[in-house]
Amino acid sequence: MGNVRIKEMVDIEIGEPFWARNLLIYPLKGPSDKLSALTIDDMLANNLGEIIDSGSVSSAIIDYRGNEPMFILDGEAIVGALQNRVFNTAIWFESSKRAAVPVSCIEEWRWSGSRIFAPSGISVHPRLRATLASSVTHSVKITGRFYSNQKVVWSSVSHKLSSMRLESPTRSLHDAFVALKDEIERYVEEIDITDDVIGIAAFAGGEFLSVDIFSSNELMRKFKDKLVRGFALDAIELSSKQTSLVGKEDLEKIMTHIMSAEFEVFNGAVDGSDLRYIGEELVATGLTDSHNRLLHLSVFPKVD
Repeated sequence: MGNVRIKEMVDIEIGEPFWARNLLIYPLKGPSDKLSALTIDDMLANNLGEIIDSGSVSSAIIDYRGNEPMFILDGEAIVGALQNRVFNTAIWFESSKRAAVPVSCIEEWRWSGSRIFAPSGISVHPRLRATLASSVTHSVKITGRFYSNQKVVWSSVSHKLSSMRLESPTRSLHDAFVALKDEIERYVEEIDITDDVIGIAAFAGGEFLSVDIFSSNELMRKFKDKLVRGFALDAIELSSKQTSLVGKEDLEKIMTHIMSAEFEVFNGAVDGSDLRYIGEELVATGLTDSHNRLLHLSVFPKVD
């Protein structure tokens, strides 16, 4: 479907950084669309649909019955059903629809329960989102499908649990968030955003974690706490590393690189268009609606 450059779709200004414990946050400011979109939390809370286990590790079924568009974040976790899952990519529903959507398992040793998922309130940690972005991009290019490398995802979950000395009977990533809930929520409480913020760049232990940019401040606010919980899980693991102020010039290099990079364009997992980029140091994904409006952009350090 051709290539596009992100700089033609979004205008970003890097704000002044601030600390939340050992997490360094750069707010990203820019024009905000008047976008009104529901989340899966809104859908489920208002009885506008269900997320159903398809019986396959790689897909879930969303039966959406709302009148507004709905946005799902890449890395957003859902819990329950036969095993906990994570959405492989950002997903856009222009309107009500029943569709199979791409997911990965983040709970290796369970295959029992109901057929209905619940929201988790969590986006998985940036390193796992980066792993998903890389493997799903390779899959989309080769097969046209948003599959992940499930073995690599399980390995990433296992590594996170063992490196943080956390136990989980079913090797579930969600157990890490439960075990560290109080500490994670302290990060959430310390981070707020103003009305001109449409994105966040996060660093911890001197390492670049991720960049997330949304089309509107409203959408940014809806996903802020979920994102920060993911940041916090990585930040807690990196708490023994020397914390340093990553200069604005380092983030500017990342943003300049991404803004000038050519993204390949594919059909979205449900609606809209999916944008993909893999370079030597960075991996990025984006999603646009049917009007070519950039709904979301995520950027990560490339992982092996």
